[in-house]
Amino acid sequence: MLLIFFSSSKLLARARRSCSKCVTCEKCHETFTYCMSREAFGEDKSVFSNTREVAWRKAEQNAEEIVQRMLQEESDPIPCPSCGWVQEEMIRSVRRRSYTGLKNLGNAFLLFIAGVFALTVLYLFLLVFSYKWENNALYGACEFVGVCTAILGTPYLLLWLLRWGLNSLYNPNTKFVGQNSESHPHQK
Repeated sequence: MLLIFFSSSKLLARARRSCSKCVTCEKCHETFTYCMSREAFGEDKSVFSNTREVAWRKAEQNAEEIVQRMLQEESDPIPCPSCGWVQEEMIRSVRRRSYTGLKNLGNAFLLFIAGVFALTVLYLFLLVFSYKWENNALYGACEFVGVCTAILGTPYLLLWLLRWGLNSLYNPNTKFVGQNSESHPHQK
């Protein structure tokens, strides 16, 4: 007999892992290694589970997959021990992880705009098939889409610009601006 129950409580599992990353500096071409650690939480996302142990194993597996993905795709902004340069990939990795709340809020506005657009297209589709098509209906629907896009698109654009601006402020290599490789004090 198979027992399946609905679980309204969340089962969270935590996974912590570390790995060594080997990096070749893009400025001085020296190789260095650093240790990177990540922690992730996973949950059993299925609504039905046979037992609590199965749900726990699924949560642990989910946490392990998340932390492994983080270790593969991310990097820490560790400067080269020889010259002090922070690699561009490290900077991009930090920028991707920064200000995600602004990104998510902007995406919510974008999804709402898409929903309004889809409902307007559905409305026009229903007008065509109900034979109550009038030019005024087309103009009204186009005006509605335009106003909604302007009202909801402006915050999306402003949030996107704010995140871009804040991320562009992060550049640990600004101390090297204007220096060529021959004049760098730590260069061999």
